[in-house]
Amino acid sequence: MEDLIREVEAIASLLAGSTAREVTLRAGDRRIVLRREPSAAGHHAHEEPASSADHPAAGEAPAPAGSEPDAEQVTASLVGVFHHLERPIAVGDLVTEGQVVGGVESMKLMSEVRSETTGVVRDVLVEDGASVEYGQPLFAIAAADGD
Repeated sequence: MEDLIREVEAIASLLAGSTAREVTLRAGDRRIVLRREPSAAGHHAHEEPASSADHPAAGEAPAPAGSEPDAEQVTASLVGVFHHLERPIAVGDLVTEGQVVGGVESMKLMSEVRSETTGVVRDVLVEDGASVEYGQPLFAIAAADGD
């Protein structure tokens, strides 16, 4: 358990200067979620109610060339290596808010990447095993009609 605490402290230190909003740490059957509000200075090691992010956090990467202007982006919350799911998300797939769409491996820990919107995948912007940076767009998702 002390090793896990040291790892959590190391991750929290890395997050202090990043735009990351959430990290999930797993060790065996234990799971710790670190979340922070985009405007908050500190980290929180507890579950918070889900909320939709209407505005991108400061420092997020701009839309890649050729992506739809009305498409929302799923971005990397950590520097690491991106991994697609066993059945990768593909262009044309419908994803829902909160759905796991991939993962970023950093320091031997896997952090789930979740969609912040419900919609149709318009573009897959990274390949499996690609190195990613904080805020780097991973998927472009056009919001579902019917609101």
